[in-house]
Amino acid sequence: MAIPEKKLILRPCRKNPQRRGEAYSAVVFQSADVRGETFIEYHPIAKPSTLGARQNSLLLSIMTSKAIITFIALLLVTQVSGQTRTLTGKIIDNEFNPLAQVSIFRADTVLLAKSDSNGNFNITVPLDTKELIVADVGMEWKSLDLLSDCNNLEIILQLAATYDFMSPTKVDRLRKKEFDKLPGLHQSAFAKGIFKTDKPCYIEKFISHKQEMIERHKARTRMPST
Repeated sequence: MAIPEKKLILRPCRKNPQRRGEAYSAVVFQSADVRGETFIEYHPIAKPSTLGARQNSLLLSIMTSKAIITFIALLLVTQVSGQTRTLTGKIIDNEFNPLAQVSIFRADTVLLAKSDSNGNFNITVPLDTKELIVADVGMEWKSLDLLSDCNNLEIILQLAATYDFMSPTKVDRLRKKEFDKLPGLHQSAFAKGIFKTDKPCYIEKFISHKQEMIERHKARTRMPST
């Protein structure tokens, strides 16, 4: 019957030509020859290879670096998302009268604020805000693209004319003609001391009649019921 397997720390001997003090896995067998002798088969215990240790160290270093980079990226995103900018401004009509209770929306038509009785407003928005919509009943809506250094918005709203029995294409052509008068009106407001600058610091986009109807519908559905 075979002797149970076990781990041994062996001294070198004639049958163990390895170096003194090394560890071996020794399996003891009963010899199968006629003499019934017992012999020992020596197997050096596996030690971690230098290459494997280096690979583990390199892998740990890479994982640590990735974790640090991910943490820094999340920290930067959190900081940016937490930063805001303050926008001030004034809203008038095309006859240079201040407009009160004009709604100022985000691009997703979430209401931010309304102008006061003098047409002035002051709002705080996230730093990454790039677009605003300005709207009032009976007036043409505006879509404004904000520049990074544009913090004072001077806005002119034009009357929304009624176009009966006209195709949408002709209506937009007439509206665009009025829209093109805005730079001259802005300069006049500056000359009268109403505006602080002779031209707006934002980029204003012409909104087609169809697109304006879509934006109006979105805004109405998001307004709180009274």
